[in-house]
Amino acid sequence: MKRTAEISMSLIAAGLNVLAMLSGFRFLGINQGAIRQTIAVADTKQDFTDAEVQAFVLFVHFLGQSLIFLSVVSIILAVIGLIFLFKQVKVKAAGWLFIVAGILSLPELVIPGVLYLIAGLMALLRKAPEQAV
Repeated sequence: MKRTAEISMSLIAAGLNVLAMLSGFRFLGINQGAIRQTIAVADTKQDFTDAEVQAFVLFVHFLGQSLIFLSVVSIILAVIGLIFLFKQVKVKAAGWLFIVAGILSLPELVIPGVLYLIAGLMALLRKAPEQAV
């Protein structure tokens, strides 16, 4: 039985997770000086303290680390699931791996999470057609 839909959905979701991972690396590159410069250029009337700016930088770094971690785990699970699908040996296990990857992807990006969940459900619920005797 061809599993083209599951494979294509999981590849698209993995590609989006790679983009999310790259965004996480960009978030880690933010520093306090760049934030101060952005506030000065924006000409806001608010004056932020060093503690507030530092708290924002820490939050953005945490967000970046979360994106990287969740993306890497989801991509690893998806690759293992794709290997199972390509070999047509453990389709149910691939479905469960896609579902777990989808659950992990939902907090970071909705679209890859939904694609993984759909691919996982399709892998679990689709049955091979009966062979005529």
